[in-house]
Amino acid sequence: MKRALPPTWLSLLLAAALAGCASTPAGNEQVAVAKDKDVVCDREEQLGSMFSKVKCRTVQQKETERADAAAFGDNLRHHSPTPVGK
Repeated sequence: MKRALPPTWLSLLLAAALAGCASTPAGNEQVAVAKDKDVVCDREEQLGSMFSKVKCRTVQQKETERADAAAFGDNLRHHSPTPVGK
């Protein structure tokens, strides 16, 4: 006598299989370039979520964000408090 899987188990297996097929590689990945060559879209991972978000911005905005992040890191390194003692 052959025993069939209950419908709930079958639906769970199907959902797990589809989730595995729909996953994308980790990290930032360039998704598309709009017709206007100055706009670039990147896929960005969101903290606490399995889903990524597509963020589109101009090349100039992307360079400005990169420069701001570098300046913030430099500022943090140069103005960090010195340990006292020892």
